[in-house]
Amino acid sequence: MKKRLLGLAIGLSCLPTLSFADMHFSVGTGYPFFVVPELSYGTADDQNRWYLNGKFGVTGGASLGFEHALDGEKHHAIGLVGGALGIRNGHTVCKEGQNAGEAFVCILSTAFDWEVVNGVGLTYSYNFKGLNNRGFRIRFEGGFGEGSRSHKSKGSGSVILSYQF
Repeated sequence: MKKRLLGLAIGLSCLPTLSFADMHFSVGTGYPFFVVPELSYGTADDQNRWYLNGKFGVTGGASLGFEHALDGEKHHAIGLVGGALGIRNGHTVCKEGQNAGEAFVCILSTAFDWEVVNGVGLTYSYNFKGLNNRGFRIRFEGGFGEGSRSHKSKGSGSVILSYQF
């Protein structure tokens, strides 16, 4: 409990140093998440950005990430992400010898048996107008984590096309 309070205190003490002029909002879509709203903060040198996003689809989650621009125009960026990486099938197994009603329920539950994979991964993004500028961005995320229901280790990823305002 004391560690959480200390972390919260340190985080809140950093808030006065943030400039809201450097905050950006974006909305995106992709696979497997259909709606991805994002709040990001570009650093003073404009080479880096931190972001926090929500990911909504068949199931959802959130992630926190960091990206660093690789070139002078800041079109290419690599980074790290932690949180919701993707969605995987939970692998409901239907038994043989079920009656028609049980088989229908099993098939229906298999179709919606998805779980979010929470973990740590790497990102690559292409920013059409630059890392912290208005415009379109496509980001690829991939990594390893744990299924939210199965608690099994799984690899997963996502592709997000977004527009930064």
